[in-house]
Amino acid sequence: MIENFSKHTQPLTELEQMAAPLVVDLLNDTPKTAAVLAKAVNDYYEQRHEPARLSEVTVRKIISKLRHTGAHGICSSSDGFWQSTSIGEIQSQITSLTQRAQAIQATRDGMQKYYDSLVNKTLMRYAANQIKLDF
Repeated sequence: MIENFSKHTQPLTELEQMAAPLVVDLLNDTPKTAAVLAKAVNDYYEQRHEPARLSEVTVRKIISKLRHTGAHGICSSSDGFWQSTSIGEIQSQITSLTQRAQAIQATRDGMQKYYDSLVNKTLMRYAANQIKLDF
């Protein structure tokens, strides 16, 4: 689980596991947004009178877990998600994911700098007897 995102990084529930093959079936070479996919899955279950309500966030969670398996070439862009068997598209997706990971790392590094500065200032104020430590 990822801290502060524990709800969305839990293992798939039984319902989510059941919906995963349907999500795969709905994906083709035409990008679909998470909203479109969630509606299609919910419509499918509604027609069968089975109560299933998947949100866009849940669809993204399912897609993420499917990608983790390495069994599906699920690509994404600002246009949505699609399946691909194109070596070029898959390589482009890997490059995109690498760039996103680097951007997250840069954000993390900036937060670490701020944290270090905050701790240093707090310790200096504590040393000057101006405050009590709260951590």
